Amino acid sequence: MFRKLSVLLLLTLSFVSLYAQRGSHEKYGQPAKFESGNIIKRSEFVYSFNRTTGFANWVLHRLGKDDFGPVPRFHGPFFKDSLLPLDLPRPTNTDFENSGFDKGHAVRSEERTCTNEANRQTFVMSNVFPQRPELNRGPWLDCERWTEKMCKDSTYEFWIAIGPVYEQGKTEYLNKKNQSFPVPQWVYKVMVIKKPGQDKLEKIAVLMPNINGIRKLDWKSYIVPISKVEELTGYKFFPHAN
Repeated sequence: MFRKLSVLLLLTLSFVSLYAQRGSHEKYGQPAKFESGNIIKRSEFVYSFNRTTGFANWVLHRLGKDDFGPVPRFHGPFFKDSLLPLDLPRPTNTDFENSGFDKGHAVRSEERTCTNEANRQTFVMSNVFPQRPELNRGPWLDCERWTEKMCKDSTYEFWIAIGPVYEQGKTEYLNKKNQSFPVPQWVYKVMVIKKPGQDKLEKIAVLMPNINGIRKLDWKSYIVPISKVEELTGYKFFPHAN
């Protein structure tokens, strides 16, 4: 019995240590709102799950040079999040089939190539939003590549909150047959940037329409004041970042 408890304690401490090492995602605070849904903490990101939409309200993560490494992309299927209560509605791979939407990563697979497990975690369904292909493979991807370059070349450190924006009266569903899992009209990314050797933090936000026809557009054309995203979502982003 004592041995079993010792093993359990060791596993628990290992997880806590892993979260502390890979975490610090909440260093500048979670997006603040009176109602934030189910808060789930994984080693690679933290998110707020919305039981109405079946997707996250937001996904929060830290990104730095140490998150990039030699690990290849996970080749298994996207999978359900075992940390969520079983009774919550969650989309599956089948819901995305022939839907016209990509499984758009919040935390990009290429942003977690330090270990195999870190990369695998980006394929949990809680880390995706339905995105039109030309958004996901166009300006959204270009923005992701910019943050990657800044981390690798300039050793910038980022804290990033990503989430959907739904417009009333414009509901489209991922699963049209069952009218379940609404598709966001917009997707946002709010970033806090820490440059090496500087104490002052910079902030930037982008708000992109979830449409086709924008694949070749410059991601910087979607930069907006953070207050715009806060007005649309009701969240206060990075409340501890001065």
